[in-house]
Amino acid sequence: MQHFRIRAVVASTAMALIVAPLSASTDVVSARKAGFRELGSAFKGVNDSIRSGEVQSVALGKYAEQIRKASNGIYRWFPKGSGPKAGVKTAALAGIWAKPAAFKKAQDGLATATTAFEKAVKSKNLDSIRTATRNLGGTCKACHDSFKAKDD
Repeated sequence: MQHFRIRAVVASTAMALIVAPLSASTDVVSARKAGFRELGSAFKGVNDSIRSGEVQSVALGKYAEQIRKASNGIYRWFPKGSGPKAGVKTAALAGIWAKPAAFKKAQDGLATATTAFEKAVKSKNLDSIRTATRNLGGTCKACHDSFKAKDD
């Protein structure tokens, strides 16, 4: 449980960046990176929880909430001028801004998968949670494959 408390402190700090309105004075790329770290941390928590072999509904519910907040925040994390053409150091590929409909479709896919994941968590059925987790991870991977620079 201590592990979850530490994550909760980190989560509350990152969530302030995720839900705060982004303005011209906000370092959008830093906020975006913090949001994705938070999303990754929550997803890791989900995977750790389901690997235990039992439904940890309180922890999974908290992670689902963090993932929902991040999936909602992603729509604001990529304003014009925050991509590589602007001279900003980012792993975000120019296709995000060049193909906005395709990027929005990827964002919408995450939102849909997040809703399904939340529903599975509420069911407390471990098999359903595992399936929803794989689908959620698949939406992350699909977006990364198309819109994120590969790690060297």
